[in-house]
Amino acid sequence: MDYQFVLYEVRTGRIISCADTVSTESIVEGFELVVADLNKGNKVRTQGEAVDYICSGSYSDLSPDRYYVQDNIKVMPKSSFPKLDTSRNGLIRNIPEGTVVMWPDLQETVEDTGILEFDSNVSGVFEFYFSHPKYLSKTIEVEFHV
Repeated sequence: MDYQFVLYEVRTGRIISCADTVSTESIVEGFELVVADLNKGNKVRTQGEAVDYICSGSYSDLSPDRYYVQDNIKVMPKSSFPKLDTSRNGLIRNIPEGTVVMWPDLQETVEDTGILEFDSNVSGVFEFYFSHPKYLSKTIEVEFHV
């Protein structure tokens, strides 16, 4: 019997990696230890996050950019990123909890409050990149006035 193994973060559903059409007789190289540990009921830690695996149906492309794992049960396609409110100078609202934001200076932060506030000593257009396990990534340009 063939399976697709998906390695993902239990807390967020973010897919870390996957192996297509994995046979129970020959596990893809690199997954041997992980699958053995998980079959024993152990959680694996990757960059501090507990991860798990699932056996799912057949997907042509299980890209972490397009899919996530919902409720530790099934693989789901990502939906569009929610509309972000940039109506106030230096303030971005409606950010889903757990969103990773790449700032114009290429620094990354995780936003859990729903609001991002920034300041600048110059006026200009600043680009922010937003990624979240359940949504397609989004880039926005925010105009800031001093």
